[in-house]
Amino acid sequence: MRLDNNINRISKKIIKDHKLCDNCLGRQFSKKLMKNKSLGSLIRKQINAKQTRKSCFICEGMMSNIQQRTNKIITEIEKFECSTFMLGNILNSDFMEREDFIRAEYKIKGGETIKSEITKETSKFIARKKGKRISLRKPELNILINTLIDNIEISSKSIFVMGRYIKTIRGINQKKQRCKECSGEGCKICKFSGSMKIPSIENEIQKFLKKKFNAINIKISWVGSEDQNSIVKNKGRPFFAEVISPVRRKVLIREKKMNNGIVIKSVEILQKKPIINYGFIMKTRVNFVCNCKDSTRLKKL
Repeated sequence: MRLDNNINRISKKIIKDHKLCDNCLGRQFSKKLMKNKSLGSLIRKQINAKQTRKSCFICEGMMSNIQQRTNKIITEIEKFECSTFMLGNILNSDFMEREDFIRAEYKIKGGETIKSEITKETSKFIARKKGKRISLRKPELNILINTLIDNIEISSKSIFVMGRYIKTIRGINQKKQRCKECSGEGCKICKFSGSMKIPSIENEIQKFLKKKFNAINIKISWVGSEDQNSIVKNKGRPFFAEVISPVRRKVLIREKKMNNGIVIKSVEILQKKPIINYGFIMKTRVNFVCNCKDSTRLKKL
C-alpha cells in the first residue's frame, strides 16, 4: 500500500523534530482501514525512518504499556459478574496538549485523539481477555481509569428485585427507626448509620440481600405497610428492592428464615426498574349494636 505523498512529507518533518512512537505517528493520519500502530509503522518504512529508543514526545511510552496497564484493570474487575462493560479515561492534559501542538505546528486535521485511542485499545484488550462485550448504552460494569493518580474506579449497574416476606412474630417494625440523636444524619451514637439498633423487617432484608449479591447497599420500596403488632401470613407482603453496585448478578434465592420471625418467601430478579403504582382497596368489617327501631334510619346507616 502506497501512502499519499503529503502524509510522507509531513511525517518526515515531524520525525525530524520530535520522536514519536508508531501509534502516535499513525494516529495523526488515521485511516479506517488500518490501525494507528500499523499505519505508523508503514509511514516509517516508506520514509526510511528508524524506530527510536527515546520516549515518545506525545505519550511518553504510555501506548507501549497499554497491555501491562490493562492487566491491572482485569485483576481489579475479576470478582465482578458481568457480560457488558464501558470504560472511561481521565488522562493527563499534558498528553493532549503535546498532540495539539504537533497538529497545529504541522497543520494536521482529522486524526484520532490519544485519549480516544487509549480508551479504545484498553477496552478491546479487556473484551478479548475476559470475553465481555463493550456497551456504551447500558453496561453492567463501569470502569473509570484516572491516570493522573493511577487509580481505577469500578461501579456495577443496579439490579432490581421483587420479593415477598411473612412476619410470624408481633412487635417488629417494618422500617428502620431513625436515630433520635441525629434524625438519620449519622452520629457516634448510631455509629453513623442513621438508624437505631431496633429489629426491623427492612434491616433483615437488607442484610440478607447485601450478602447474597455482595452489594454496597439495598434500597427497599414497600408495597403497603402493616402495624408493628400485626403479623403477615399466607403468600406474604410484596416488596421491591434496588441492589446497589452488586458484585454478584446471577443469584438463586430460596425461602429463607431470618431473625425475629421474618421469612423471605421469594425473590425474583427483574429485567428492568419497576414502576410501582399500586392502588389498594381497604375492606373493613364493623360490628355494632343499635337500639334504634326505625328501619329507614338503619338503611341510611
